[in-house]
Amino acid sequence: MIQNATLGVYPNLLLDFFVYANLLLGAFNALPGLPLDGGRLVESIVWKATGSQFKGTIASSWVGRAIAVGLIGYFVIYPLIRGEQPQIITVVVGIMVAMFMWQATTQLIAHSKMMLNLPTVIATDLMRPASAMVSHASVADVLARQAARGGEIILVDPKGMPVGVIDAQALSRVDRSQAAQVPALAVSRALGQGAIVAEDSDGRALVDYLASVESAEYAVISSTGNVVGLLHQRQIVNAVTGRRK
Repeated sequence: MIQNATLGVYPNLLLDFFVYANLLLGAFNALPGLPLDGGRLVESIVWKATGSQFKGTIASSWVGRAIAVGLIGYFVIYPLIRGEQPQIITVVVGIMVAMFMWQATTQLIAHSKMMLNLPTVIATDLMRPASAMVSHASVADVLARQAARGGEIILVDPKGMPVGVIDAQALSRVDRSQAAQVPALAVSRALGQGAIVAEDSDGRALVDYLASVESAEYAVISSTGNVVGLLHQRQIVNAVTGRRK
């Protein structure tokens, strides 16, 4: 009888443990910071106040980061201040949860900032001024154009389609006495097929379009069909990620 009574204690202890663990997990998940469920409340409040979901996500993510720091403080620093030895399992779990929250909020903040920056990504603001020259021009013609107008030079085919960009380093290696005999295409970087952007392109539509074109550079075309600029993929990435100067 005593043995049976003892065996019956363990299921009760196990049940109590799971009940306690679920209550603790539910209470923790209700804290007002992403990626916890309670963070949606802060996100909604800031969203309503600012009209931007992404600003709400950023605000709630910073609260989540504060909670992550608080976990380290509570499970590691606080016991040490009290002169106690932190339990290894508690420290490990606390650090793992804090790291998970920090990494998750870092991704959320980066994505939200990118989405907030999208409306400011405008082709004309990012491009370098450029003009077009026919692809059968010579290096001498390119040098004359640069002396007269400066800026980038984009070579176009007989149909007016951009096919290449004059490479400054390749151009500098050409013997000036032979410039009239060297074709401009020989000192150019090829543009990918379809690497053309309207000068008024902006926002997500611009980014999505450029992602579908296999090219790192794009010719910017005006509403009248003239080449007005050169846009580089790096400039777009910097603008979207907030690193534009």
